[in-house]
Amino acid sequence: MDEVSQLAAFLKKDVRMDLKVSALSYVLGLTASPDGLECILKHRKVILPAILELTEDDLEAVENDSYLSLVNIAADTTLARELISLHVIPKLLGVILNLKCGNHVVMVISNLTQSSEGSKTVLDVLQDENSTINLHQLINVFCTNRAAKFHYMATVFSNISQLLSGRKLFLDRQQCLLQRLLPFIHYQDSLIRRGGIVGLVRNLCFETGSHSWLLGSDVDILPFLLLPLAGSEEISEDEMEGLPEDLQYLGDDKKREEDPDIRKMLIESVMQLCSTREGRLYIKKKHTYIIMRELHKWEKDTEVSTICHKCIDILIADEPESGMHNLQEVKLPEKFKAQ
Repeated sequence: MDEVSQLAAFLKKDVRMDLKVSALSYVLGLTASPDGLECILKHRKVILPAILELTEDDLEAVENDSYLSLVNIAADTTLARELISLHVIPKLLGVILNLKCGNHVVMVISNLTQSSEGSKTVLDVLQDENSTINLHQLINVFCTNRAAKFHYMATVFSNISQLLSGRKLFLDRQQCLLQRLLPFIHYQDSLIRRGGIVGLVRNLCFETGSHSWLLGSDVDILPFLLLPLAGSEEISEDEMEGLPEDLQYLGDDKKREEDPDIRKMLIESVMQLCSTREGRLYIKKKHTYIIMRELHKWEKDTEVSTICHKCIDILIADEPESGMHNLQEVKLPEKFKAQ
């Protein structure tokens, strides 16, 4: 399809508007199918730089279609790698900080950070001493601008926290970054926003060395995790008394998190915090079992019900013998290890 490479001549800012719009519309159509993406891959050397040029076009419709094309392109693993090599990530992050972006800009970053390569590139920018972009700025934009165009920043945060260096940034005890994000666990106006933040929190809970800080007064993460899992069921005064204050005397209109994937991640986060003895004892003390018990009675999703049952087993079990307090550090005998 030599005509595809010839399109690049029309994907320029100074080309006549009707020709430019027509050419870009054709490219956008290509990005919507596997065959079209394969075609773009073959001509990536000319097509990708041309699309990137049009993200700065004076015509808003052209700019939007350029970014929409990049959203689809960034969802393809091979083409995403090509985009990363063109150093698009620092540019896109800068556009976000300047508040000039639509949601498609953030979606491109979200798709690019699906890979460890893309996440590492974002983290390299955020940790570069000479960079004008840092995580604090991105979180500030996310927290102070609740428009739809910034919802996908939550998935970016979740994606980059899959890497150790990313988790360390969010767990910095001096920056207080995580504390600003936790309220979005309950953000009802966007499934994407709250789901991304819950995914971030689950990733952070894998860092056992930070469990005491996460559960302590500086963060107090447990009520944030349990409140979306709580319903309006009546419980006894004795059971109520041991719960965190935010979970006591919930009204008859209290509804649980509607998305099963988010409920599952919340339960997994609690289970991760139970992997150390200190965390486990604290979580038991806060009557977490009561919340999980009522959730298990209510839960209709099989997968979530299963993980909830596993969490209950941990909460009602006797404490393990000495040397096995940290469930993540227990060493299996050789005969029990997978071959």
